[in-house]
Amino acid sequence: MNIVRDALPGSLKDKVVYQPCPTTLINSIYSDLPPIDKKPIVSLNFAFDRFEERYSGRFDMVLQEIANVISTIGKDFEIVYYAHSPGDKRFLNALRGAYDILLRCEDLYRMKPDEIIKSYRTPYLSVGVRGHAGLIPFGVGTVPIGLVTHRKVKAFFEDINRPDLAINIHDKDLGARLEDKIRYCLDNRRNLEVDIARCQTDIYKITKNNVNSILDAL
Repeated sequence: MNIVRDALPGSLKDKVVYQPCPTTLINSIYSDLPPIDKKPIVSLNFAFDRFEERYSGRFDMVLQEIANVISTIGKDFEIVYYAHSPGDKRFLNALRGAYDILLRCEDLYRMKPDEIIKSYRTPYLSVGVRGHAGLIPFGVGTVPIGLVTHRKVKAFFEDINRPDLAINIHDKDLGARLEDKIRYCLDNRRNLEVDIARCQTDIYKITKNNVNSILDAL
């Protein structure tokens, strides 16, 4: 939000207000979603658009760190890859080619919205590079961990007052930090889900206020 404000002349800065992405409000918008039995799954997503900008020539090192985490966490939980676009599946090819690791894949880009919602409601935890690999699970009450390759993902976790759930993908201790964070989130999942629900309530109030302001201005 501040980035947008900084790009505007002074007379317009105050017209920019915070409005979260609608995907963060899925549980509030679809309040009649049936209960779901979560499964001991950790979803994983990587993005390959703007490749050099995201990985700065370090993708092979990142892949090695992530492969180690998959091998360790995968002993206790199923790691399922969530492809938001066909290009995201490049990660699976790289993982298999370099480390002979195969992951089950959910092709979200082939699914209807209700199927995507169900897919992200199912795991215990979601780990992702794409912004919506954090926004959607948050919106359906699944604990997200963001792998930060650009400012947008970092800003989201700051907005929900959980910057601790965002890890810079260029950290030299990426693998160790990510494994520790995954285990922390899995051990404290219930409390984190309560925290997410509380934050969703606040976001919903913000959204209602924004809608009312628009209606008043019409």
